[in-house]
Amino acid sequence: MNSKTHEGRVALVTGAGQGIGQAIALALAERGAQVIATDLAPPHETARKIGPMAHALQLDVTQEEQWRSAAATIRDFGEVDIVVNILPVDAGRQRSGVGEPVEADIV
Repeated sequence: MNSKTHEGRVALVTGAGQGIGQAIALALAERGAQVIATDLAPPHETARKIGPMAHALQLDVTQEEQWRSAAATIRDFGEVDIVVNILPVDAGRQRSGVGEPVEADIV
């Protein structure tokens, strides 16, 4: 059985700097996906663990301008096939704009 079920696919994972986001990014890479790992600070450690099939980008998903900037970079990797959006719940801190749609041409 081929374990590279995601070979040739591009995955965008937000919140990939630690925890479940990092675990998902690593699992996608193990299955052959090229991973674009994002977080509030570029998740270089996650990209290092994955190797040459990973790219680390800074992205605060609550900021529309950062989405636009990331989209311009992400376009260079081709069409995004998989999106995993991990947003931590911060007790006592509400983020304005969370849950509001943001339009950005990623693909």
